[in-house]
This record gives sequence, C-alpha cells and structure tokens, in this order.
Amino acid sequence: MDALIDGTQASGGALPSPRAGGGEPGRELPSLTDLRDGQSARVAAVVGGSGLRRRLAALGVLPGAVVCRRGSMPAGGPLLLEVRGALMALRRRDAEAVRVEGAGGR
Repeated sequence: MDALIDGTQASGGALPSPRAGGGEPGRELPSLTDLRDGQSARVAAVVGGSGLRRRLAALGVLPGAVVCRRGSMPAGGPLLLEVRGALMALRRRDAEAVRVEGAGGR
C-alpha cells in the first residue's frame, strides 16, 4: 500500500503519468472537479505531495477506487463525494489532484 501512496511500484519504478492514452503529451486525465453531480469514475492517480496522497489514501481515495460526485457547494466550496459507501467533503484544490478515468453516467 505504501507503494501506491508514495507513487512507486513494488519494482521500484514510478507509476504511470496521469495522462490519457498511456502518457500521450497534452492529454491529462480529468480530475474529480470535472465530474458532474451523480457521475462516477475510477481513480487513476493522485498528483500532489506525499502528505496529500497519504490523507486521501486514509479516506479510501486510492488508484482503482470508484468515486461518485454527489454534489458540491457553491462559490468554490468543497465537493461531496461517495467513496466505498462513505460520504465525504473534499476541498476543491485537493479534488483537483485526483485524476480519474472512465467517467460514467448517473
């Protein structure tokens, strides 16, 4: 689990870049802030410092986890997310660091 949190694989190599198409330049994956209310997606990567990655991992926001955006507060307030059956509020700047793939409908 530390490998996922720290951004390294068991072999010691870095995890893939948070870009669509296997690292295609100029095509970054969307973040949690790009999801609409009721939309779900799978976490692809968390880009940020180790402190942020550890806090999000403690909340269950790890690569492979399915996250559903349940709502948001106006004027740049936090997002309401559901992860593994639990609801949480996450600051927008922290949600920007969570890259997702496979965004689905309601």
